[in-house]
Amino acid sequence: MVSSAKLCAFCYVLSHVCLVRCEASVTPERSSRFLAESSTEPNGPYVKLTSGHCLPHLQVSKEDCLAAAKSVVDEMTGSWAWIWQWLVGRKTELDGGRDSGYRGRPHGCTLHNGGNVEWWGHSDNAECGHWNYNCVCKREELTTTTTTTTTTASFQLSRDEIVSVLGLAGAVHEEVDIESQHFHGFQEQLVVEDVHSSALLGEGVDHARVYTKGCTGDFCEHCAIAFTATTDQWDFMEDLNISLTPFCGLQEVHAGFAQEMRTYMQQSNWADAVNLMSSQRCGKAYAVGTSLGGAIASLFAFCANRFGDSGDDKQYFPGSFNIIPVTFGAPAIAKEEVYNGEPGKCFRGARVGIQQAQSLSLDAEDTMTSLNIISSLLRGVGKPDANLDSGIAQLQQNISNAAQFLTLRNDIIELELPDTIIAMTELLMTLVGGGQADLEKFMPIILPLNDLSMLITNTSLMTLLGPILNENLPMPAIGTKPDFAFEFDAVPALLSGFKFKHPMMPFHPIRHPEGVDPPVEEVVQCDVSDYRPEADFLQVLWSSVASLAFPALTRQGTGNFPNHHLCCYFRSLTGLPAGSCGMNPATQEAYVCDRPSWR
Repeated sequence: MVSSAKLCAFCYVLSHVCLVRCEASVTPERSSRFLAESSTEPNGPYVKLTSGHCLPHLQVSKEDCLAAAKSVVDEMTGSWAWIWQWLVGRKTELDGGRDSGYRGRPHGCTLHNGGNVEWWGHSDNAECGHWNYNCVCKREELTTTTTTTTTTASFQLSRDEIVSVLGLAGAVHEEVDIESQHFHGFQEQLVVEDVHSSALLGEGVDHARVYTKGCTGDFCEHCAIAFTATTDQWDFMEDLNISLTPFCGLQEVHAGFAQEMRTYMQQSNWADAVNLMSSQRCGKAYAVGTSLGGAIASLFAFCANRFGDSGDDKQYFPGSFNIIPVTFGAPAIAKEEVYNGEPGKCFRGARVGIQQAQSLSLDAEDTMTSLNIISSLLRGVGKPDANLDSGIAQLQQNISNAAQFLTLRNDIIELELPDTIIAMTELLMTLVGGGQADLEKFMPIILPLNDLSMLITNTSLMTLLGPILNENLPMPAIGTKPDFAFEFDAVPALLSGFKFKHPMMPFHPIRHPEGVDPPVEEVVQCDVSDYRPEADFLQVLWSSVASLAFPALTRQGTGNFPNHHLCCYFRSLTGLPAGSCGMNPATQEAYVCDRPSWR
């Protein structure tokens, strides 16, 4: 008696000669076993998946689908391999599929157990192998370094692709007006507005804007959602809220950033925005932002793309997604791996940061001074920290032992200073203009603030008090001490000392357009980029406080984080000259990229 497996094999051949199908003659389990018995060796550029998902960066295009399927079957071994090679090798075109996708079919190129090679658009995010539709995917490449060999893939965006959405990171702000060519064909479709007000923090509004281009009917070739950066006291309060909270299946996410993301998710037209970004509506979808907006774009991409049980937050992202995050000067967002879809998987995306070649750090003396200033500030605001004081005393005892000093210093920063920042939130808000100044509250901390001014500048706070209180007195020139004058953007490194991680995607270091010390490093690949860049936390902390506070105190305009303005990113990435960054439509003043220092 002829076995059902041999009968099925005969039917497969007959089906392609006489247009007869025999899939129903055997069970799906037997059909799957028949294909599995013809296995492939892990050598070629493509691979067949019978479970899971073909990740976005490994998808095979419709144009390459047939060639990829032929490559897969050419590498098959086993007694049935010749049948597959004969069936697929003789094909001159795809057997079918549907660009708009179809229920139960995995997205992308498929090799069915019945021999058909087809290509499907997005539908319901079916897994590879569902209904015997096996995925044909690109194989991850092996990348070898001088010290280790790791499996990674090409997740890197070209500079042109990064620049194509750069303008949106600025245009999302109401106070930014840029020339039309910097939209690169994108048109605004929808605005999600989050309005907030309180007696303490005043009024504020955040925006998420959805842009599209290349649309036919309800489907667009390109889509992007952009989020605003820190624009008001509410946002700065969220920046400082570095406690940890669960979000979309992760357990240790920056609480302020998670809260900011959730306020968008609660808006009435959020579902409309998410629908426009889904794979059913968009071919290539980006999440874009600078600074805080970059952190939110990263959380958006993470939760949208994530598979599996993701908690209550995932219900705000119905459908299937393939979001490409592109961020500029974004901070780290969580203390655990922020992955694409599944743990260990990298985003195809780009995280861009202004960097420099020279690495700067405070010496032991300035480190001790900095920590003692923090301790004095805490006592001055009525929140002394015994653990911090104990750590400082132990650090002082080991000041001559460089290795032990560094270990203890890092422990203090990681374990003690996060609570310190939370305890000093009101003070920091006041220093940067986010709270109401009360001289009585400042009196107990005048001396540590004076020490801080002398640590980072050539001027004491006492010298500045007269001109600060009396506008008729001339303001002395303020110079930055060398250890606090640098060219890199402080924000991407600001939370590195607390061991917060960036999302798993390539990090692109770029030069400051007004600087003289450009970075020498190439793009940092995603599997080693989660803590990059790193910097001395105390150095960037004080520089950020000075950059935010001194311009307002000395009547020299508004402050910003050091070397952080989006105009600097715009000029560095595009190569355009000063005056090309757009303007504030209310004041008609052009945005500029200041020379490196605190800003």
